[in-house]
Amino acid sequence: MIQETFFFHIFFADLWFVSITFLQIWQEGLLQEEIQKLKDEISNLTNYIESRKSESSKLEAALAKRHNDYNDLRKQRDVLQEERKYVKFLLTV
Repeated sequence: MIQETFFFHIFFADLWFVSITFLQIWQEGLLQEEIQKLKDEISNLTNYIESRKSESSKLEAALAKRHNDYNDLRKQRDVLQEERKYVKFLLTV
């Protein structure tokens, strides 16, 4: 009877150890999955940020070009207004 009880305790001790080991392996797998999901999310967000930076750079360049074009048109307008004033002056003299 003592021998049976001894083996019974050993059996359940082994079963407990196997259960704990299995639980640890299962939890480690869950953690690895979560880590991979987070890495994928970081990668996706990094790609999104880079694409937005690229788009922002393109828009800034287009805006700068339009601003320069606007300044050029203002200069042309100012020159034409001065010419018109000069012509009016010549016509009144």
